[in-house]
Amino acid sequence: MATIVCLRRDKIRLGTDDYEQLDIVDGQQRLTTLILLLNSIKLALDQPGSQQKRDHKHISELLVKQSNDLLLLQTNHDSSHYFADFLRDGRAETPDKGKTLADRELLAAISDCREFVKNWVEKRGEPLELLACIKNNLYFILHVISDEKLVYTVFEVLNSRGMEVSWLDRLKSMLMGKAYELTDTNRKQLISELQTIWRDIYKLIGLRQGEVGPKIRTGC
Repeated sequence: MATIVCLRRDKIRLGTDDYEQLDIVDGQQRLTTLILLLNSIKLALDQPGSQQKRDHKHISELLVKQSNDLLLLQTNHDSSHYFADFLRDGRAETPDKGKTLADRELLAAISDCREFVKNWVEKRGEPLELLACIKNNLYFILHVISDEKLVYTVFEVLNSRGMEVSWLDRLKSMLMGKAYELTDTNRKQLISELQTIWRDIYKLIGLRQGEVGPKIRTGC
């Protein structure tokens, strides 16, 4: 499944367990799709039978940490909470209900994953076979960065060699990279303010895109 690039953050302690918190630099779409697929399998396993119940519980505990409802993957721009609602409760609207293009694409991905699992069960039998296939045959190369200022350089290098990303993502990467080069300012506060501004920009553009309809990838 190629390389996943992450930025190392602080650890999170839930009860007696420590979890390492990572920000995804490259690979959000692959991980999001895989998690949607796993949750669709979990829903298909919610049937009578002890073995299926055990696997259903295992996936549930993997995707949602029950001690405080922390999700395995948290998205920055899911203002409508469609992703969180699907993982926690298995609820999902139809794609046409999404207010932004990002929402509609997410809801379409949920629908596609559920349909894929349904077709698998109809043609091949138990969803456990699909789960076994994923667990035993999918691999990632994980690369973790510890220095945040390197994130935008790595992003530029990776995406100059792969699929083209949106002009907005490229612009953000370039400007944030320049911000990290500044030396005569309170860089930590500046970076925090810029991140807030970019969240607002993505939200506004997402709403306006939702009015016009053409498909475009929104940022991570």
